Amino acid sequence: MYEDHRGVDLYKEPTELIETIAQIINKIKFEEPTFIQNGNKIFAKERVPKKQVLALYAINKISTKANSN
Repeated sequence: MYEDHRGVDLYKEPTELIETIAQIINKIKFEEPTFIQNGNKIFAKERVPKKQVLALYAINKISTKANSN
């Protein structure tokens, strides 16, 4: 499915999945759009867009789920 870049049944193909994630994240309104790291550093930069953090989280969760089956 993923190698062929086509969906199967209810599953989206990879680019459709990324577009759907972007649509969901873009609906979220943040009072402050930037995540500022203090204490433990996760990212190389001190300031990171919150939408970018959410996108990374979503991709991580999807790949973890896909690799657990």
